[in-house]
Amino acid sequence: MEERAFYRDTALPPFPYRRTAVPPSRPVWGGRSGGSVIDLHNHLLPNIDDGSRSVEQSVAVLEAFAADGVTTVVLTPHLKATEIVHGGEERLAERAAAFERLKAQAPEAPELKLGFEIMLDDRLPTLAMGDRRFSLAGSHYYLVEFLPSVVGAFATNVLHQIAAAGVVPVVAHPERY
Repeated sequence: MEERAFYRDTALPPFPYRRTAVPPSRPVWGGRSGGSVIDLHNHLLPNIDDGSRSVEQSVAVLEAFAADGVTTVVLTPHLKATEIVHGGEERLAERAAAFERLKAQAPEAPELKLGFEIMLDDRLPTLAMGDRRFSLAGSHYYLVEFLPSVVGAFATNVLHQIAAAGVVPVVAHPERY
């Protein structure tokens, strides 16, 4: 199977770490092979944070995702927990505007959904846990990350607080902690 250029530039072998006799025009996973592949964490909303710099750049990545069999992409710009109470509505509006710009030029596949990567610089406000606009694709899953200097006890307490509220924290970048 022919590897895409992206994989040659990385230290890891291509997913799914197996070789098959499947022709290169047919993905080994996702897409036409019958499975679903969901990207839950990326920064493809153009000009929002440290990710994509243009709609064109995002569209190129989405086209590559589709070619590789990715069926759904949840767009997750950064958001600090402390911004949710003071500025959360503005960040939601900013995300919605970027999403509309991207959707206007995005390919039909993969399907696009919205979320946030929430930096837990403080406890997640209760109002955020009841507001699915801050979750992954309107679900009860919340993508969270911590400051690099996080203390284990703080992280543990915050994750327990989130879980006790009936939502599921999904930790981004667990290798950092």
